[in-house]
Amino acid sequence: MWNKTMRTKLERALRKLEKCNGDCKHCEKAHYYSAETERGIAYAWGCDVLPTDEFSYISNSLRELRNEALETVKFELS
Repeated sequence: MWNKTMRTKLERALRKLEKCNGDCKHCEKAHYYSAETERGIAYAWGCDVLPTDEFSYISNSLRELRNEALETVKFELS
């Protein structure tokens, strides 16, 4: 369960994501995250509309980033 401040941030993020047009490729809020591992480099995409301390990278695909961000926020608010 989130505290009141985090719940407010998640509700704000949900409203912004619902207004979003879904063009993550040209959005300044979409960010690429990478990390070096033993077997190579791992990467993922993240949306800075979400509170980045708790949700940095959430998607393997830029095309699916908005849908996964919406799903994540709705899950956390339920």
